Amino acid sequence: MSTPPLLLGAATLFWGHQAGLIPLAAAMALLLEGPRLTAARWRLSLIQFNRISDFCTVLFSVLVLYAYSTREATTAIMAVISWLPVSYLPLLAAQFYSVQGKVDIGALFMSRRKITEGPRPSFDLSYPYFLLCLLAASAGVSRTPVFYGGLVLLSAWALWRAKPQRTPAWAWAALLVLAGGLGHAGHHGLHGLQTLLENKAAWLIFGGGEVPMDPTWSHTAMGQVGRLKQSDEILLRVEPAPGAPPPPLLRQASFDHYRAAQWHARSSDFKPLRPLLGPASWDIPHEKEGVGRVRISAYLTGGKAILPLPTGATRLLNLPAAGVRRSRLGAVQVEEGPGLAVYRAEFAPASSGDAPPAKDDLALPAGERPLLLKLAKQLRLDPKRPQEAKVSVARFFEEGFRYSLFQEAGKIGASPLADFLVTTRSGHCEFFATATVLILRAGGIPARYATGFSVQEASRLERSYVVRQRHAHAWTLVYADGVWRDLDTTPSGWGGLEAERASFLQPLRDVWAWASFKFSRWRWKEPETAGRKPYLWLLVPVLLAMIWKLARELKADRGRAGERPGKAREPSPGQDSEFYRIEAALAAEGLGRRPAEALADWLDRLGPAAEGLRPLAALHNRYRFDPAGLGAKERRELRELAEVCLTELRGSRVD
Repeated sequence: MSTPPLLLGAATLFWGHQAGLIPLAAAMALLLEGPRLTAARWRLSLIQFNRISDFCTVLFSVLVLYAYSTREATTAIMAVISWLPVSYLPLLAAQFYSVQGKVDIGALFMSRRKITEGPRPSFDLSYPYFLLCLLAASAGVSRTPVFYGGLVLLSAWALWRAKPQRTPAWAWAALLVLAGGLGHAGHHGLHGLQTLLENKAAWLIFGGGEVPMDPTWSHTAMGQVGRLKQSDEILLRVEPAPGAPPPPLLRQASFDHYRAAQWHARSSDFKPLRPLLGPASWDIPHEKEGVGRVRISAYLTGGKAILPLPTGATRLLNLPAAGVRRSRLGAVQVEEGPGLAVYRAEFAPASSGDAPPAKDDLALPAGERPLLLKLAKQLRLDPKRPQEAKVSVARFFEEGFRYSLFQEAGKIGASPLADFLVTTRSGHCEFFATATVLILRAGGIPARYATGFSVQEASRLERSYVVRQRHAHAWTLVYADGVWRDLDTTPSGWGGLEAERASFLQPLRDVWAWASFKFSRWRWKEPETAGRKPYLWLLVPVLLAMIWKLARELKADRGRAGERPGKAREPSPGQDSEFYRIEAALAAEGLGRRPAEALADWLDRLGPAAEGLRPLAALHNRYRFDPAGLGAKERRELRELAEVCLTELRGSRVD
C-alpha cells in the first residue's frame, strides 16, 4: 500500500517550518490530502505524464539557475535542496489525482520512453517524495534538537508501516532509539571534525604572517627568518562618503593574551547582532551614534568571513546574511552571506565600543617582563596620563626604529621581541604593535593587539581606495579616557617601501581585478536590486510554452471524451476492454476498487482470489495504456479470458 497522504502532509509542514515557508507548505499538505476529500479523478495518458515530468525538469532547471546566479556556490546548493519539493510537486499531484495512482517509468527516465515492447513498470512516488521533504528540511536554517526529534518521529511513522509482523514492537522501538542516538552522535562528531580541519587549514594558510581569519588566534611570525611574502592581490575596495577621507584602519580582530610569540583572544564567545528592518541591516551595540560612513566591498569565501570594519562601527547596512555575530573584543563574523558583500558601515571614530579592560589587558610575558618594565620606566609612562604615554611610545619607535620585511636571525637564547627592542630595532608591523602593547601594559595602561588592513592607496581606475594583501597591518588599541583608541607606531613610510617592491605586471592585474569585480558586483546584486536578473526572464517563455502544450493535450483529451457537434464520439484506446465488466461485477459483490487505488494494489488486497485476474489485468493495462496496443491474437485472448472469468463469477453467485 502507498504511504498515507497524511504522512506526506506532515512531512511538507515539517519542511516548511524549517525553511520558513509555512503558508506554502500548508497548501502543499492540503493538495496531498485532496484525493482523500474528493472523488475527482483524471485518466492521464502516458504522454501527459511525460509532459508533466518535463515541466518539473524545466522548473528544477530554473531553480538551479536562479540559485547560482543570486548566491555563492555553497549557499546555492542549500537553496536548491530546500526548494526540491516545490519542483516535483506537479508530478506527485498528477499521480494522486489520476486513476492510475502510479507514474509510468517513462515519465521518470527518458531512455525508457522509446521502449514499447513488454510490460512497462510503474512507481509510487509517495515514499521518494517523503524522503525529498526530509532532505529539504535538513537544508533549512534551523538546526535545533527539535528538528532532529521531528526527523526521527516522521521516520519512525514511515518505517512502522514496513515493520515485519514477527518483530516485537519493543525490539523495533529499541532499534529506532539506538539508530537515532548513533545518528545524533555521528552528526556532532562530523561537525567537530569539520571544525578541526577548518582550523588546521587556517593555520597552514595564515600561519606565515598574513592576516588571520580566526578571531581567537593570531600567529605574529615574529620568529620567522627571511623575507616575508606579500602579494599585490586586491582584497577590499573602500568608498568613503563624498568629501570625506577614508578611515585609515579597518580592523578584523583584536587580542588580549600574548604567549610564545602568538596572540590569543580569551572569552571570545560571539553574540548575534540584532537585525534592523529586515536581515540586510544589523545594529552593533555602541554608546555613541555613528557619524562616519563608508562603503566596503569584500569577498566572502564560502559565504563566511570576519568583516574588516572601521573603529567604532555602529551599524551595517545592505549586508544580506543568515546571521551576523560580534565578539566582546570587536570581531564581527558574517555567516551564509553572498560571495561578494558590498556593505555600508556607520561608525563613531572616537571609540571602538569594545568590552572594558580586564586583567588580561595588563598581563606581561614572564620572559620579557624585566625588559618591558625597564622601558616603561625610561619612557616615564603614567597610567593616569594615557594620552601623554601614547605620544611618548609613538616617538620612541619613530625615532629609534625602522621598518623592514626582512627578518634576520637573532641572538641565541634571546626572544624575537627582546632582540627587536634591544639589538636589531628593525621589523615589520607585528613587531611594532606587539612591543607597543606590552610596553604600555608595563606602564599600567591597558592595551590590546589589533589586526586588519591599512587604507592608503587611491585607485584612479576604480575611483575608490583599494586594499591589497600587502596592506595587511597590525596596530595597538590603547584604553585612554574611558574608551579604546587606535595607536599605530609602525614608521609612517612602510606603505611606500612595500609599494616599491610591487611587480611590473601589477597594472595589468589591476585591470583584470577591476573587470572581475564589476562582474561579481553585477552578479551579487545589493539587496535593493537583488532579483533583477534580466536573463532569468528568458526562461519564462519556456515555462509558458510547456504549460500551454500540456493544457492543449488535456483539452484534446476532454474533447475526445465528449460529444462533438456533427461528429461521432471516438472512444479512447482500451475503453471497450472487457476487464471493466469484471470490475463492475466484483463491485456488485462489495469487492470494488477504492478511489485512487491502483490496479496492482487492488489485486493485492483481494488476495489469492485474484490470482486468476493478474494475466487478464496485464493484457488490460497494455490494451489501455500501451501506445502499440494489442495484436489480434492478444485482443482475442483478453476477450476469452474475460468471458471465462465472468462465467465463474456468475457460477459462484448461483452457488
